[in-house]
Amino acid sequence: MGPMRFEVDLSSYGYKMKVDVKKPDCNQEPTPHWHLWHNGSRIGTINIYGEWSEYCDAEHRIKKEAEELTRRYASKIREVYENNRLYGPDY
Repeated sequence: MGPMRFEVDLSSYGYKMKVDVKKPDCNQEPTPHWHLWHNGSRIGTINIYGEWSEYCDAEHRIKKEAEELTRRYASKIREVYENNRLYGPDY
């Protein structure tokens, strides 16, 4: 098996959620999570329990949508994160 990608666009232009692909990134934190990106820059991290683990200055509605998507896709986030912890690239 190889690395997996999982990302979801938010309703607002330029925002998306992405799961880490690299093995070292996935092994750095024990709890599966994904990142909020805006126009190519990572601006926040939320784990599958809906907890933000780094400051995010996105608008309230953007954060709420990210939290809703996290609840909806929690099992998929976990699956991809655990796969990439083992099979993601090392670089």
